[in-house]
Order: sequence, then structure tokens, then C-alpha cells
Amino acid sequence: MMLLKSGLVFLCLHFAFAQQEDNYTEVLIKNGRIRGHLQLVQTKVSDHVALVSYFLGIPYAKPPVGELRFKRTELPEPWKGTLKVDKMPPACPQYSKYPYPWVDTDPGQSEDCLYLNVWAPMDAVTGDFKRPVKFYVHGDDWLTSGSNRMGYYDGHGDAFDFDEKNKDGVVVVTVNYRLGALGFLSSGTEDVPGNVGLYDIVTALEWTRDNIASFGGDPNDVALVGQGGGAVAASLLLQAPRTTNLFSVLILDGSTLYTLKTLRRYTDGGDGYDINIKLAGKLANAVGCRFSITDDPADTVQCLRDVDASELVRVLSSFSKNQPPSVFLPQFGRDDLIPFDPFDANWHSIGQFILLGFNSDEGSHLLTTRNPNIFGVFGEKDVGISAKSAKHILKKFLINFNESVVDELLGDLDEDSTIENKKKVIKAMGDAHVVCPTLYFAEKYVKKENEVYILEKKDLSTIKNMVLIKSGLVFLCLHFAFAQQEANYTEVLIKTGRIRGRSKLVEAKDRDRFASVSCFLGIPYAKPPVGELRFKRTELPEPWEGTLEADKMPLACPQYSGYPFPWVDTDPGQSEDCLYLNVWAPTDAIAGDFKRPVKFYVHGDGLLTSGSNRMSYYDGQGDAFDFDTKDKDGVVVVTVNYRLGALGFLSSGTEDAPGNVGLYDLVFALEWIRDNIASFGGDPEDVALVGQAGGAIAASLLLQAPRTANLFSVLILDASTLYTLKALRGSTDGGDGYDSNIKLAGKLANAVGCSSSITENPADTVQCLRGVDASELVQVLRTFAKNDPPGVFLPQFGRDDLVPSNPFDADWHSIGQFILLGFNSDEGSHFLTIDNPDIFGVFGEKDVGISAKVATLILKKFLINYDESVLNELLGDLDEESTIKNRRKVIKAMGDAYIVCPMLYLAEKYVKKGNEVYVVEKKVYPPYNPWADWMGSVHFNNVQIDYVHLNETIVVNGKSYTYTKAQREMSIKFKENILGRRWTKFTNEDRLYNKFDQDIEDFDGGTQSNPGGRNCEILRPYFVE
Repeated sequence: MMLLKSGLVFLCLHFAFAQQEDNYTEVLIKNGRIRGHLQLVQTKVSDHVALVSYFLGIPYAKPPVGELRFKRTELPEPWKGTLKVDKMPPACPQYSKYPYPWVDTDPGQSEDCLYLNVWAPMDAVTGDFKRPVKFYVHGDDWLTSGSNRMGYYDGHGDAFDFDEKNKDGVVVVTVNYRLGALGFLSSGTEDVPGNVGLYDIVTALEWTRDNIASFGGDPNDVALVGQGGGAVAASLLLQAPRTTNLFSVLILDGSTLYTLKTLRRYTDGGDGYDINIKLAGKLANAVGCRFSITDDPADTVQCLRDVDASELVRVLSSFSKNQPPSVFLPQFGRDDLIPFDPFDANWHSIGQFILLGFNSDEGSHLLTTRNPNIFGVFGEKDVGISAKSAKHILKKFLINFNESVVDELLGDLDEDSTIENKKKVIKAMGDAHVVCPTLYFAEKYVKKENEVYILEKKDLSTIKNMVLIKSGLVFLCLHFAFAQQEANYTEVLIKTGRIRGRSKLVEAKDRDRFASVSCFLGIPYAKPPVGELRFKRTELPEPWEGTLEADKMPLACPQYSGYPFPWVDTDPGQSEDCLYLNVWAPTDAIAGDFKRPVKFYVHGDGLLTSGSNRMSYYDGQGDAFDFDTKDKDGVVVVTVNYRLGALGFLSSGTEDAPGNVGLYDLVFALEWIRDNIASFGGDPEDVALVGQAGGAIAASLLLQAPRTANLFSVLILDASTLYTLKALRGSTDGGDGYDSNIKLAGKLANAVGCSSSITENPADTVQCLRGVDASELVQVLRTFAKNDPPGVFLPQFGRDDLVPSNPFDADWHSIGQFILLGFNSDEGSHFLTIDNPDIFGVFGEKDVGISAKVATLILKKFLINYDESVLNELLGDLDEESTIKNRRKVIKAMGDAYIVCPMLYLAEKYVKKGNEVYVVEKKVYPPYNPWADWMGSVHFNNVQIDYVHLNETIVVNGKSYTYTKAQREMSIKFKENILGRRWTKFTNEDRLYNKFDQDIEDFDGGTQSNPGGRNCEILRPYFVE
């Protein structure tokens, strides 16, 4: 849900994307155990979200350094322990300044480069069902590129398939192999046999056969995919005895082995050997090796091994300035890998199918990169050419073709410079280098009765969405559909020091766009409240030196983790050192001058449980986008941990343990935002304070605190306000909750073995309580609450400068922009089942009616400080026998007393102050809904609809739940209603509120008056004094 005010667009409630924090995944392969990472990724084509495990930089061979330079690939040594494989390997040595726009200019290089990368659906790694495998061989003519040199060589997207029915995914492998002289130089001896780059690829394919099952891949269902030079390499392996049965699908893009026929290296005897030998001698002389490669190959090779790899690359590049980019090329007929002339050999049959692809204008790239003086490298000069220039260009390109062939390819040319001549050269180049080699390859395989497809491509967008379905294999056939999502670092300087977060590419599905979001997780906003600081007011953190890594969700504050709330993750990790917050911001907001609105979210759950890491959808990546189709500026999102239960609200009546320290935490976090959020691109004067349930109580209690004046200008409260405290028995004593907190502190102290009196000797009692493990305090406090509402220690007021007086009588801050108050249609059903699981089951498993007597007892236990006459008035006429009608009346009374009426009373007070207020009732059913149907739209149901970004799925406790089309449309509509100011304002005259109903077409339930109706008038004397 988003709010538009004064031109600002604001996403107001829960978060868009399920948490993408990297988690570790371990796999045992033949050489040892490896540890990769786990990431949540969304596929745009399949329109769903799933977990992908990725393993980057797995060694598949020994490092080809020292004496192993130029030698055939050797298997790596096993390792002990667990090898971390979470970084892209460096590229093999290469010329890094090629003028190809798709090649990253500085990827990092090393001769120790024989590594591969694996991406796999997480459930493939852990399950029994094996997925197809895509093995990708990069291109660029064996001289440049690598698995880390293209921004889109990333298998996250490919690890999903695009089968709308199964969505099983594939396992993706990318590989580095040796290039240039290091991959193809030959001395004519076993010491330097040539073709070692091809041996690398074969060894990687064998690694796939032997290990891919550990990643959930099927070694019998491997697709070998080659692009450009990688397609030539892949097709050269078709006669190699070692590659039999290593792959059953072949996909070649932009080349086949027939492309070698157009390269002049093969004019000598047809196998490329003589040219490679001559070029090796030329290279040796150029780098100072004075031996003869033919007379003294051993000394020449030893000398070449001593030359720095970068020098070999540089010199080799100088040889190729007026030649095609490839210099050392594969040779054949000299070893057991390509034992025969591949054009005459008997190739392996392909078990499934072959796909051959080319682009409509392959030749234009070849024309400009080889003739930049005429056309510019990227075609900047759109000029025609004469007949003489056309022939000269094509002859230089097809250097081993007769001039008569060149003339025949070009046909009739205009003598003057024309665009038509240029078009003919482009077609001839593309046909000779790519299209015809593709055709000849297809013809040969069709003769072998293999199934072959040829595809010409013109629009890249169609390539990205193209899938092939064959024998149940769903496969993304060419380039990768998703832009690389590897995390990049973003650094920000705040008042206490420098922090480093991560930037990730996230999709805003409703607007069909991508943007970069920077996330900073676990920023300390206070000193750890441990030791002597337990129970004390919040203190500012110490500055730090250097750069603080802020890339992991903080642990939750100590709490009872076994609550039967299905939306709470069961084991988030806890620590008393928990006072951290998280920030998500559009990356361009951090770098720019335009400041974005800020959303500060305070989690709920009764001030006793939850935290910024305890809800899978407490993640601000999606919220960092706005939904304004015009500006698309985004917002900055902050979530926070604050102290809970006894650690957050215990009071001894002294400064040593003053109570309300959980509220002080929130004030410190708000002040942190004021002082630091501009560094993240946020506007400290445009902050929305958003509280849910217990978080809404806490947020609204801050409305009179002098320190919070001007810290926020939008207030959004969901499913509670401070008036909810009136319904809790902790505020029956004197009205401020103080006496109850003191008594409960004494009871807790006695239960954990502290014998001092909290009233007579508070200092000793508090000191004793500080010596008790936090988990023990939590467990004991939980036993006290079994027959009570979830909150035990509650906020008190009138005892400090934070809540200095009775908040119900105080003069609250005015809200600069507006207030939104929301509740669900059946809030009380949640309280009914949670408090009475023996009758109804925790989630309403028992759909039973109740008698008048039971109905009165349930409500009396729930509203313990109300007169019985009030309870009878709330329930009205009841059936003496057990009926569903009686149950409905209890549900309404509970929901009205705890949530709806507290909302109404706050709305009334703020309207009197002249503030703009909206009240919305929501009838919604989320994708993850454990509650029985009879319970209706229960407390917290709206969170997965209102607050989340438009994901296809939501993840709760590690499981994904899919949104229906209606739920997604409703989420959009809810946000649009706020954006367009389509809801009616609440006034004290007509008391109108808005109804948002999933069961109604267009979800518009119109307006109704008097939320809570008669019940809120019955309760008014108890709430509004």
C-alpha cells in the first residue's frame, strides 16, 4: 500500500520481496565438501519466486601454472575440510581491452583459472528428482571472455525453467577454459600438444558427469551450449571418444566447426598444425626466447613458461591487429581428442535434439570491428563503399578464398560508394562466417537422422523469452534471461562510522522494470543492552574505525520462540545484543541529490515476540520502489529491533530499571533516522511511522513524547492503537500500568531465585535479575502468561519524560501529512482461538458453537477489568444452547474491544486536532492462511496483502505460497486507492470509514459509518475519560 501526499509516493506497509539474505549450502563432490550460497530469485517469465543455490569457483583441474603451462588438463587434488565457493573465479589470461561492448573491461585475471560455476534450484540439491543440466561454453574466438567477463553469464535465471506447469528448473554450469597461446599453442611435442583449451572443456564435462547429481542435476540429460568460439569448440568435440554420452542436447549459437573453414589458419594441409607451430616460433622470438621451436622445442617451451602470462597476451595481441581476433586456433588429426579431420569424421549422435541459431545481421559486426577506420568500431560512421572497397574488404576477410568466389558472393556492385554495396559485404561476411557453417552442420546431422532446428533471430527480447520444449526438457536456449544479480557493495558514511551494504537488482513486477536496491542490514543504533545496561535506558553506540560490514540480518531480541503464530519464523536466532536496524534504499537515491520519503516500520506481536528477522516478509527491497508510474523514485525503508517482554518493559521504580526501555529504543531509532537517513538518500523531514499491532501501540504512545516532535509526518497504525492498553488488565491500577509492572517484576525475581524485595531493595533485585540468563527470564515469563493475553510487561506512563503524563488526556503531536488506521473484519476470531485452543483449536480446527454461559466466561476472561454488566451488554441476547451465533457475538466483542474501538477513539481525537484521518476495514484472505474458514478475515490476515510487494509467492518458514490472481489484483487496487486519494476521510460528524472487500468485484465495499457500532458506545466510558 502506498500513500501519495504533496507529490510524494509512499509504500506504507509490509515488504515486497521475501528475504534474500545469502545462506550457506553445502554439497559433497568427489574431491571434497564445498559450501556455496543460497539466494531468492524471481523469474520474470515464469512469474514465480524460488530459492537458488550457487557455487562459484569450483576447481575442476589443477592450476595450469609453472610446468603445467601448455600441458593437457590434469585433475585437481582432493581437499580436506569445506571449500568455500562463493566468488566468481578470475578469467584466464587474455587481452582485456578488446573493443567488444559486451565484454567487461576489467574482470580480474589469473593463470590459475580452471574453475566452473554451478547454479541449481535449492529443492533440486536437497531432493531426489534430478533436473536437466545446461553446460555453457563462452565465445569470443578463444582469445577473450570467460565465466566472469559477461554481465549476463549468471545462471540464477537459468536455474528456473519456464514451464508454466512444472516449474522444476534446471542446473546450470559455466566454465573457464584456457585461451590464446595458453590454450592452443603447440610445439609438436607431448609437452605442448596444442588444443589444451579443448581438453579443459572435456575435463569440465567429465566433472559434470561425475558430480552434477550432487547438485540435483541429471548426468544423463546434459545440454552442451556454445556461443561464438564456444560453439566452434563444442562442435569440435563431436568426434572425441571421451565425449561420447557426455551430453544429449547440443545448442550452437553464432558458429559451428565449419566456421574454421573461413579462417586462413587452415590453408596449410587443412589441420592448422603448421600455422600454430610457426606462430609459436614467432611468439617465442618476440618475447626473447632465442631457441628454434622446430629444432629445440623443449628449450623454447621452457623459456616460454618463464615469461609472464600478461606479456604473452600482449605480444600475441599485437600480431592480430590486422587479422581475425583468433590467433592460435584448434588443430586436429594430432591427438586423441580430435584424432581425424572433423569435417570427414563420424560424429556422435545426439540423443535428444540440436538447435542452431544465428542473428539476422551477423556480418555487420564483422565488418565494423575489422574496418573501424571506415565505419567505426560500433558503426558510428554510416557510410557507403565503392565496388573496389567492397571487394578489398571481403578478400581481406576471406583470405583463403579465390577472387572469383569473392566476386560471385558480391554479385553486381555499384562503382560509386553506396549503402547497397555495404549490405552485400555484410551478407557475404555473415553467410561465410556463421550462416553457411550453420547450414552445413545441420545438413550433416540430419543425414545421421538427428532432430535439428535452425533459428534466425532478429529481436533480442524474443531471444530472452524463448524456450524449447522437447521430451519434457524445458530449457532456456541462448543468452541468460536475467541480468546478473551478484551482490555489489555500497558504502555509506554515517555519524558513527562507515558502513558497507550490498546492492542487488530487484524487479518491480507491477511496473515491469528493474532497479538497483542497496540494503544495509544490522546497523547498530545503540549500545548492546547487556550486563549493566540490561533494563537501562538506551545509550548511543560507540563510533568505530574502518568499515563495518552491514550485510546480515541482526538476531532477534530475546523472546519466547514457540508461540503458535504461523506468521512467525520458528528459529530466527536470538541475542540480547539486538539493537540494530536495517535500511533499504534505491541505489540511485544514495548517489543523488533528490531525497526520498522514509518508511519506518515497527513490528507487532504484543511487545513480547517477533523482530526484524522473524517475519519472512519483513524485507524492504520491494518497498524501496514506489508505484508512481510517472516518477518511479522509490522510498527508503527502515526496520528495527527493540527490546521486548521483561527486557523491554520491566520496572523497579528506579532509574536503574525505569521501565519503557523498549520505547526508548524506538525513539533512539527515530533519532538515528533524523541524523543519518540523508546519507541513504532519505528525507528526514518526510518520515512515515508505521506500526502493526503491538508496534502500533508503541508508535501511538510516542505521540506525546517531547523527543519525538517532528520526527515523523505520516502515521500509519494497523490493528491497534494506544487505546488497546485500556483493554489490557495491566492498566487497571491507577490507570498507568506502574503497579502491575512492579508486582510482576517481584514475581519474576522470586521465580528465578532472586530473594530480595523489589519494593524494599530494588537495587539488589535488579542486579540479581541482571545475572540471570535472558533465555531463563523469557521462559519463566512465558509461564506467567499462559492464561493471560500475550503481553505481560506493558508500557507504563506518567513516570518518565518519554510518556510523561496519561497519554489519553495528553496533547498529542499534530501529524504534518495524514493518518491511516486499518483493521480486519474479524479481528476477534484470532483472539478467541488463541485464548481458547481447548475449545476451538489454535487455528480454529474445531468449528463448534458455544452456550451463553461459555460465551460470557470467555469474554470475562478476555476483558478481565470490565464489569459483568458491560460484558452482558456487549453480548446482548444469547442462546442458552451452544450456537454459532453466540460465538459470532464473542468474536465481535473481542475484536471491537481490542482493536476497532481503540482505532475509532484515536481517529476521533486526531480529527479534533484538525488532522487528516482515514479509517479502512479490510476483508482479505492471504495466500498463506492457516486459519479455518469460519474465522473470516482474522487479525494479521492483511499483512500479506497490504504490506507486501507484488510477488507471485510469499515465503513463510521456508515454504512458498502462491498468490492468486485476485489477491494480486486486490493488492494493486489497495495501493491505487491510496495513490489516487480515492478513500473517504473520517470526520466526527459522519464517522465514515472505507470497506475493502476481497469478495466484492473491484474490491470496493464502499463506505460505512460508525466502526464498531453499538459496542464502541458501550465501551466508550472505559476508554475515553
